[in-house]
Amino acid sequence: KLSSRIAEVVKILPAVLKGKTVHRLPVKGKDEISHLYLAVNMLVDNYEKEKKLTIQLEKERLITQLAREIAHEIKNPLTPMKLSIQHLEDVLKDNPAELIKIYPKISLRLKNNIEILNSLSERFSALAKMELDSLIPINPLPILIETAERLMVKKDIKFVLTGVEDFQCFILGTEEAFRRVFLNIIKNSVEAVSEDDG
Repeated sequence: KLSSRIAEVVKILPAVLKGKTVHRLPVKGKDEISHLYLAVNMLVDNYEKEKKLTIQLEKERLITQLAREIAHEIKNPLTPMKLSIQHLEDVLKDNPAELIKIYPKISLRLKNNIEILNSLSERFSALAKMELDSLIPINPLPILIETAERLMVKKDIKFVLTGVEDFQCFILGTEEAFRRVFLNIIKNSVEAVSEDDG
């Protein structure tokens, strides 16, 4: 029995040291092995706390980064809109008759930029509603393989993944979001190849 209890520690310890989620060892006495179990359990608890804190900090960093990117993108359509309005004001002041000629072109430009702003607004709204708890560490490789295999069945194409044997990467997100991203990338690539082939 003593050897089996020690074997349990030997079995679980490497996983604990790698930061993997493992079960806590049952402590049922006050002997040396029970104290060892307690020490291992404390180690497990500390790793779990550190993992949760790291994930939470990464989620907050991700939200902040996305918000900054959207705020930066909002500035892009604002500049041409400001210039277009300034141009209209100048023409109205200096040559009102010319206003009728340039209005359709500038109106279309303003509408296009308004659409861009609307799109950014929707993205920002989605970001505001994003639940931090819905973001989890995900290995994207199985999702990529699954998406590629699904497309291979539907289309007469073949995907070859190389250098992924020892691939280990975890990214915060949701499976559905990764699936949509990979699906769009692969579809766009297939369409681009089809166009090149004529």
